[in-house]
Amino acid sequence: MKVLYIDRIEESKFAICEDEEGNEHVLDILCLPKSAREGMAIREDSNGIWALDEQLTKDRKSEILNLIQEIKN
Repeated sequence: MKVLYIDRIEESKFAICEDEEGNEHVLDILCLPKSAREGMAIREDSNGIWALDEQLTKDRKSEILNLIQEIKN
């Protein structure tokens, strides 16, 4: 299963995403759940359907907040 992170949404048509290695992927916004937003993690199942990964999104947000705290200290 492929995991991507939504970096930004352009022209309300395309989701610019990154994978774990930092490679960029452009997805049609219609392929994503309607509740998909910037910063969220999405996972592709074996049928090519994209779904939100709420736990991975929370984990990544926590990791980023910890990095910010480290920088501030």
